[in-house]
Amino acid sequence: KKVASFSAQDLSNTAWAYAKLGLAEDDMFDAIAAEVVLKAKLLLPQNLSILSWAYAKLGLLNDAMMHAISIQIPGKVAEFDGQGLANVVWSFAVLGLRQYGPVARAVARTAEDILTELTVQEIANLAWGLMALGYTDLLSSFLHRSTRHFAQAIGPENGASFTDFANVCAAYQRARAPGQPGPGGSGERIRGAGELDAAYRQVLFDPLLVRLAMLRAGHASAESREQDLAATQRLLDAAGVPSFGAAYTDEALGRLGVDAANAADAAGAAPWPRDARERCRTLLGS
Repeated sequence: KKVASFSAQDLSNTAWAYAKLGLAEDDMFDAIAAEVVLKAKLLLPQNLSILSWAYAKLGLLNDAMMHAISIQIPGKVAEFDGQGLANVVWSFAVLGLRQYGPVARAVARTAEDILTELTVQEIANLAWGLMALGYTDLLSSFLHRSTRHFAQAIGPENGASFTDFANVCAAYQRARAPGQPGPGGSGERIRGAGELDAAYRQVLFDPLLVRLAMLRAGHASAESREQDLAATQRLLDAAGVPSFGAAYTDEALGRLGVDAANAADAAGAAPWPRDARERCRTLLGS
């Protein structure tokens, strides 16, 4: 009953607070969604992006509300900041809303216009969202405009964004490589992709892989292994890297000799490398 008296700001603030706490109160979110539909024209850009983010964060899809939000975004997109733009694309991607092409197009074009104002996390979220939504033309344009800028702006402390964006570029170029089936196969190269890949390998991928290889070898004493493990964990924590992503994980597993270990499994060796590989593929969707 109280939700009916909420202003647009009240609706978005309440949804944001519950999403931050991970509380998916179905009845309340249904009531908020119903009010959003009624008050959609009153929602400011910040309200639109926060509501989209909150429902996506909790995995809640309300078709009527998201349709109402989608109608409002194109006409107000010039008033969005970088975080708002990134939240919208990320949220629509998480919720699988591929039918709202005009929203994605308006957001992507606006993001390109204010590219130098975007943070590396916002750029990475936009790229990931466009890829997940399957808007190849928008993704191509955005990557051509943003990749070199991203490579120059990224730092080792932004490991998660670095990994996400590097994987989007790698996946896009792999799909466009000569000989690939479907609409790809053009051999298209993203401007700045080589620079980005080299930076990612130098700053994160190679140093972490060296550490993992040391742990994989297992020749050190128990005390030394504990020290190596602690050093590796500190490096991971400092970079904020949750994984290498699908594209780089395949290479990492190969360089760590996991494939060779799988062959040994058939002869009765310990099964952990096979199990680890299967777990990685499941988690990464590879």
